[in-house]
Amino acid sequence: LDLTVWGTLTVSSNSTINVNGMGYLAGRMWPNTTTNASTGKTSGSYGGLGYTYTGYVTANPVYGDFRNPNEPGSGGSSGSGGGLIRLVANVLELNGAIRANGTDGSYGRGSGGGIYLDVGRLAGGGVIEAKGGTCTYDGGGGGGGRIAIYYNDVEGFDISNRVSAAAGAAGSAGTIYTKHQ
Repeated sequence: LDLTVWGTLTVSSNSTINVNGMGYLAGRMWPNTTTNASTGKTSGSYGGLGYTYTGYVTANPVYGDFRNPNEPGSGGSSGSGGGLIRLVANVLELNGAIRANGTDGSYGRGSGGGIYLDVGRLAGGGVIEAKGGTCTYDGGGGGGGRIAIYYNDVEGFDISNRVSAAAGAAGSAGTIYTKHQ
C-alpha cells in the first residue's frame, strides 16, 4: 500500500490499515521470492531472524534498510510475511491500527512486514505493528519486520509504547527507527 494524503488521514478507533500476511507467500523467502525457498520448519526473516527448528535448514538472512523499509516480509514454510505500507501525510490521526504482521503457521511463520511513515504530525492513541507470526503447532516464530517513522510533531502519540516490531516465539525482534525532522 503506497498512499500520499495532502491533508489529514484519520484512522478511527474501530478501523485499521491492515496488510497482515500480504507480503511474500508461505515458502517464499527473500532473496528467492519466486520459488519455494523455505523447507522444513523455517520461519521468515526481515528486520529480525526467524526461528529455525534444530536439524532443518538455516534461517534466511535479514534484509532491507532500517531507515527506509521498502520490501514486504518473508514467508516461512507455512506462514506468509507481512505486507508493505508506505504512507505520507500532513497529519496522521491514529486511534486505530496500522498493521503489517506475518501470519501464524503450524511450522514456519511469516516475518513482520515493512512500514514507512512520513508525517507532519502524528497524533492519537492507536498502534503500529510489524510483528512476526507465532507458533500454532511446533517450532518458533517469524522475525520482526521494519518500521521507520519520520515526523515533525508528535501530539499525544506514545511512540515508545505503541509501536512494535516484535518477533514470534524464539525469533528475533525487528527494527524501529524514528526521526524528528
